[in-house]
Amino acid sequence: MQVLPKRIIDLQINFIASAPSIGEEFNIFITNHEQFLTDQEIIDFVNLCNHISESSLRAWEATSAYLKIASTLFTKYDFQTLMNVGKIADKLCQDSPIIAACFLLESLRILHFISIKELEKFYSIIKELSHSGWKEIALTNTLIIKSSNLLQYIKLEDLKTVVVFSKLLSEKSHEFAMNNLENLSDALVDIPEYSRKKYLDFINTLALVSWPDVGNALGEVAPILKNQKSKTINILLNIVIEVLHLEGRKSYEIFVASLNNFLNINDKFQYWVASSAKKISKHNPASALDFIETIPNLINNFSRDDLSLWLNEGINITANRLKDNEDNAYFKLESAFSLNILYNSSSIELLERKKSILQKYCRGLSGVDISIIDSEDLIYKKIGWDSDDLISTDGYRIYLPKIVNIFNFKKDNFNAYKVYATHQSARIEFGSFTYKFKFTKVIKKSYTSNKKLITDSEFPTEIQKFFSLFENKALISLLFSITEDYRIDCITMKKYPGLNHSYKMMKDYELSQRLNVDRMPLIEMIIEYVIRFTLGKKYNLNRQHPLSVYYLKIILLLESLSSNKSSISDSADVAFQLYTIIDNISTLSFKKSNNKLDINKDLSDTAQLFPSLNSDNDGNNDKNALPSVLPKFRGDFKPDLVEFIVKIKKNQDIKNEGGSSIDPELLAQFLKNTNEINIGELTDGEFEDFSNLFANNLSEYLEENNQKSNAIKRVKNLSKDTLINSPVANHNNMSFLYHEWNFRSKDYKPDWCRVIEKDADIGDFDYYEKVLSDHASLIKETKKKFEFLKPEALKKERRLEDGDDIDLDRLVDFFADKLAGYTPEVDFYSKRNKSKRDVSVALLLDMSASTDEIIEGNINTVTDYNQYSGDPSTYFRWLASRDSSKNVNSFKRIIDIEKESTIVLSEALESIGDSYGLFGFSGYGKDNVEFFIIKDIDEPINDEVKKKIAGIQPVRSTRMGPAIRHTINKLDSMNSKVKIMILISDGRPQDHEYGKERTEKEYAIRDTRQALLEAKHKGIVPFLITVDKDGNDYLKDMCSDIGYEIVSDIDSLPERLANLYRNISVK
Repeated sequence: MQVLPKRIIDLQINFIASAPSIGEEFNIFITNHEQFLTDQEIIDFVNLCNHISESSLRAWEATSAYLKIASTLFTKYDFQTLMNVGKIADKLCQDSPIIAACFLLESLRILHFISIKELEKFYSIIKELSHSGWKEIALTNTLIIKSSNLLQYIKLEDLKTVVVFSKLLSEKSHEFAMNNLENLSDALVDIPEYSRKKYLDFINTLALVSWPDVGNALGEVAPILKNQKSKTINILLNIVIEVLHLEGRKSYEIFVASLNNFLNINDKFQYWVASSAKKISKHNPASALDFIETIPNLINNFSRDDLSLWLNEGINITANRLKDNEDNAYFKLESAFSLNILYNSSSIELLERKKSILQKYCRGLSGVDISIIDSEDLIYKKIGWDSDDLISTDGYRIYLPKIVNIFNFKKDNFNAYKVYATHQSARIEFGSFTYKFKFTKVIKKSYTSNKKLITDSEFPTEIQKFFSLFENKALISLLFSITEDYRIDCITMKKYPGLNHSYKMMKDYELSQRLNVDRMPLIEMIIEYVIRFTLGKKYNLNRQHPLSVYYLKIILLLESLSSNKSSISDSADVAFQLYTIIDNISTLSFKKSNNKLDINKDLSDTAQLFPSLNSDNDGNNDKNALPSVLPKFRGDFKPDLVEFIVKIKKNQDIKNEGGSSIDPELLAQFLKNTNEINIGELTDGEFEDFSNLFANNLSEYLEENNQKSNAIKRVKNLSKDTLINSPVANHNNMSFLYHEWNFRSKDYKPDWCRVIEKDADIGDFDYYEKVLSDHASLIKETKKKFEFLKPEALKKERRLEDGDDIDLDRLVDFFADKLAGYTPEVDFYSKRNKSKRDVSVALLLDMSASTDEIIEGNINTVTDYNQYSGDPSTYFRWLASRDSSKNVNSFKRIIDIEKESTIVLSEALESIGDSYGLFGFSGYGKDNVEFFIIKDIDEPINDEVKKKIAGIQPVRSTRMGPAIRHTINKLDSMNSKVKIMILISDGRPQDHEYGKERTEKEYAIRDTRQALLEAKHKGIVPFLITVDKDGNDYLKDMCSDIGYEIVSDIDSLPERLANLYRNISVK
């Protein structure tokens, strides 16, 4: 044992005396290691320990921690490392010995990930966080404890970022900062190595901009990024960091939504999407985020080449747009221009783009007023149609998928739509739903001695009576669909030969999608050959094969349907015979090479029926494919269900019940017998529940269609310029989609607002009569003034081919032209005729909640509290009695004046015969703009209309743009020479999300102005009347060169409205 010099021993004694509680730990270290230490090293070590212990009141804790790890540090590293760690602890003691102690206890784990030289750098990082407060101490200690975990995934310099975001979070919530610091290392595990630094930058930005979302980002973003490539992740994080700085907190939710969508993109596309977003972000990072959110929905329907054209156009637009006018509409697909570029650059065809022309086309073919509807609408009804991408008809309407993208060229995809629509229309035109069951000659052959007694009560439909003759109803249903579809195709192509090319294209495509028949069961194989024959595929036949005679019979039977005179009854007869043949085939067996062959099991011999099959390459060899049994272009044929629906509708029409009731016994009988609705194996209770649900759905469907038919009569001639979709059902009302003008992008937001057309509520008829009485003098005077508008005077009409007088000026021109060698028209006559007023007007009333406001001057402000002189105990009873006796009608609201004005104008217009419509609007949000029909333009005034005027009440908000556009379409459908739209409102347009921010007003004003300009472009005269005294603030911008008037005296509105109309209509 080494003998220590006296001066070292004295130092030891002094140190132990100053810190007796750690003397034992100190003695152990010196005893174990003095032989390996020089005198100077011991002196330095003792001095350092002494310095640490004297630095503050609780510094002995740090010294104790130092001595606990001293042996391990010295043994594992060297004396210099021991001293370096101690010196850092000494410096940390200046702020907090607790932090110093924590550092010392964690130092061994930390040194596993950093070098000795980096200790000082580690201290400087920790120093940024450490302070004397208990919250700072706790946070610093947590960072020190977690450092060893964090340094497994990040570099030492990246720890600075952790300190920064920890400080930012601690300023908001100490507990929140602690929790996220503890969870950070778990999140970093999921992040690829080369993206962790960028991920920390993202967390840091989030802490600065949207600190509450940091916890969510650690929990939900990191797992999403787990399996992504670093290059892709870095691009995405760079974009969101920029957007967060520019757009603030709302960007985080957009980023998460974009990220979730991004995961749905095929791996091959992901880097292309990320790199494309990077190009966009150079000009507008927010647009890049919108692109990432939008693109997954496009990739399934558009090729990369199509999307590249659209992308490049968007980048050019974004690059050339001034920063103060930036708008992200293009990549959000909230731009009509963007959608047009996407549509025009691709092969895809959209139903909404071709609905109008397809509708006219089908009406022309069938001579029936057919509507084309998105098939999702029918599937949603849950009345028996449930297949995806449905093509079908319910006998009244044709249902088509919203997208067709099966060919490489747009014109071919449109032709596919045309074939889809033609086949469904032909079903209506050529009687696919007119079957009447009877025992034909074909049926009698098999049922002569076993004819069933088939009753309506047992089988509610004619189709079910026919199907009841067969044991295998699924098979006969399939064969009937095949034969009827083939009949329809044959008649269609003969009657409309111009469609033959389109039909052949579709049949060739369908053939290319069929499965290879090699492993099909026998019956399925025979049916497959039948389907292929109906698609135009004829095989070379081996006439020596035992099945050839059956196949030839099948072909001959099908060919009998190709006559123009064939009917649905013929299709049923052929289906009957096909069933018999296939039933016979299924029981066959025959010999080959002296071995008995079960044809149901051995398919190799069956394939020999068609020698050309060995080289046949038209089938899809993908054994995992799941094609439809029947060709898709022919659609989902449900003659039983359609017949039942028509029967129910006729019964309800006869009883005048609308869609109110369905006979439960009739429905139960139908459901038990039909093969077109799969209800599976149900108990009696389950069947009853299903039947009730089906009855409710069917009743709603029929009632909705009754209302829809009435509404379609009002709107079938509406302009298609701003009406994007035909009327669609929405909670038993007609709804319409309209563009909305985005002044920032100088473009329309397509299909943005849904206007829901509703019948106005009914009020008290006496109200109308009371207004007539109260305003009798005004109405009489107004009618008298309007009488002058009647066409009493004679007006000379010139340039007629026949008339009472000769127009001398025109006669001179006639002879001059003749002498010059021309052949002029003989139009030099004139006649005096009464000029005719040809005016249509729409009065559009603002029914927003603000119109419930009581008009100043109508409130009785006189108090008569001092008039009471009775017993004080009965004062309140007297007061209640006095208030109840007041005339409530003395308190008039803005909406009441609007109603009175409507009545005055209506009475005046009736006196001169101008066509007029009365409408109201309100709603909340872009998807619920309510448009109330009080009186349609071509509807006569009657008691019902008068009750509706009385029932006008305030509702909600004021989204003027779509209401004006819907009114424009109503006026545009009229043939009047003069069309006027008068809008009465009590204030500026405003609604939920009617602008970028809640408080923004300019967006709504600009959209309303654009709608008014659209009216002018269509030759409609718009005029605005407001009772808002501050109207000048916005009307001069909203109307500009469009007429408007501010009526400051609201009580004078009825008179002002009548006078204004008189002036407008004669201009």
